[in-house]
Amino acid sequence: MLSVIKHKKELCVVIIACVLIFIHFAIYEQFLPMQNGLMGHDFNNYLPYFLDGYYWFSQNGLFSLQWFTPSFCGGIPKFPNPVSIYFSIPQFLVFIVDPITSVRITFLLFAALGFIGFYLLARKIFLLSMYASFLGASIFLFNDFYAHKYIVGHMTYHTFMLMPLITYLILRNAEKQTIFYKDVLLEIFSSALLIAYLFYLDIAYISVPTFVFIIFCLLIYAIQKNSFLSLKLPMVKLSMAGMLASGIFAAKLSAALSFLDSSNREHYPLPGAENIGELISLVVKNLFLSPQHEMASEILINRRWALGQHEFEFGITFVPAIILAIGSLYLLKKFTLRQINISKTQLFLTLLLLVLFSLPIAFNFYTPEWNATLKQIPLFKNSSSLVRWFCLYIPFLCLFTSLLFEKINLNKKQQFILISVSIIMIVSLKIWKDRDYYYQQNYNPSEVLQAYSKVQSGSWTPTITENSTYVNEKNQAILTISRNNMLAHGKSQVFCYEAIFGYALENLPFKTLSMGEITIETDNVLNIKNPACYVFPKENKCEAGDHFRIKEKNQALAFSKFQSFAFEISTRQAVANKITLLSMLAVILILLAYCLLSIKKSFTYTDMQ
Repeated sequence: MLSVIKHKKELCVVIIACVLIFIHFAIYEQFLPMQNGLMGHDFNNYLPYFLDGYYWFSQNGLFSLQWFTPSFCGGIPKFPNPVSIYFSIPQFLVFIVDPITSVRITFLLFAALGFIGFYLLARKIFLLSMYASFLGASIFLFNDFYAHKYIVGHMTYHTFMLMPLITYLILRNAEKQTIFYKDVLLEIFSSALLIAYLFYLDIAYISVPTFVFIIFCLLIYAIQKNSFLSLKLPMVKLSMAGMLASGIFAAKLSAALSFLDSSNREHYPLPGAENIGELISLVVKNLFLSPQHEMASEILINRRWALGQHEFEFGITFVPAIILAIGSLYLLKKFTLRQINISKTQLFLTLLLLVLFSLPIAFNFYTPEWNATLKQIPLFKNSSSLVRWFCLYIPFLCLFTSLLFEKINLNKKQQFILISVSIIMIVSLKIWKDRDYYYQQNYNPSEVLQAYSKVQSGSWTPTITENSTYVNEKNQAILTISRNNMLAHGKSQVFCYEAIFGYALENLPFKTLSMGEITIETDNVLNIKNPACYVFPKENKCEAGDHFRIKEKNQALAFSKFQSFAFEISTRQAVANKITLLSMLAVILILLAYCLLSIKKSFTYTDMQ
């Protein structure tokens, strides 16, 4: 009977979770696209890149690496771009379905993974009740950062929802004494692949915060166990998964560093607040009330670029704030009555927690000296803002809310009522949230969709024949929000939107690039760039931004048809490529070891029968 009741409860959790995920999707799918067919402004970068990836796939198949693309700025690196999205779920989905359908499926999939990952983390690792775990997962699901970043077009941020799942895999089976246990091997394998996925999409903005969150959860776990030794296996797993992921990422990292040698944004200043009190107030209001972009514009100095509303969407509503306050009062009461004893180990770990908790604030605090220091850090020096680090407070506070909800002295019925009211309030607030800013987005994906259909039907073979740009009635170049759509017409956008060259293309070496056919000859070169010169200039005897020479016309034409062409790579890149191959082999061996251990266990069980 107890088993039946337990299964019924689990079934109810699954059903209600599915309902919440569906409601979440229903709230935001109206922007993907809107009724007028338009989408968020940053889709102007990613949808054309998805189409470009489909062009390459249609010509070369699934297992050919796209190093470069002729579709933008006369020819640029693709794989070496730090935020290239070719190796991503939405890009692979585009090989099967159209880009809009891919965007919608990806949004739904990663929202679900975020909910599942957080629920498992709270329920299985921190051993919280079903109610507390479900509450934290629901708050995390409905966070404003993921949804609003996504609908505005920041596609790489879908990896944010993997934070809890990766942490769960690292902490799962923490009590085991060895990694040579089939489930532990599977967890290392899975987490390594997920971390590598983060690295490939965006090593700066989500990957590093994910590691901070993992360490944060490791510390909370150790505080609960009151022992550093409880972290022995999780740290080994994290180290192994990190090394494997780094090995898988080695080829990409080497290429990206080479590209950044010739194209970077180190000259952009980092904005920050001089008053720590105002900065903390900004964060609190963003998290529990509404996006404070107007307040931010007043207190953040040293800005080069304006920061729109979408940059301050971190909201989890005021509901968690109420639960956090009530739970904190209960803890304080127990501490005052000496019902809680804190060991030196727990005190030290708590201090480390506070250090991690303060990092987003520290990164956005401004003094000239501190700002200069931040600009020396590799992951920060190419950034134009660090406000996105505030996203770390979302999983932090979701986990704290679950933990403190458990501490409130309520019976099961009271817990059920509180969680029901809380979730209903959160969902209602999200449904009625003011989204006028997002209804005003104006990127038109129709050209991308039409070109995709032409290639899919076989009525057009992708080829870039000329460099061009959109013009007005006076034949003057105009930088429309849809300018990267030019590849849909078989043309390379001269004034492409590519942030690695600067938001105003201030770092793009135009040289002799001009409107017209790519075969136009000027000063012994063609009207198309040799993108290998951006990444491996020394090895290819050229400079960043150089064009294909006339004698290299065959390579240029192959490039324009989305085909591979010969180029030299550096010794470092060759070594990195081998490391990546060996790391992939190691991952396969771990998977085989898992399968063998599973088979062995199966045979052992059969013999016992």
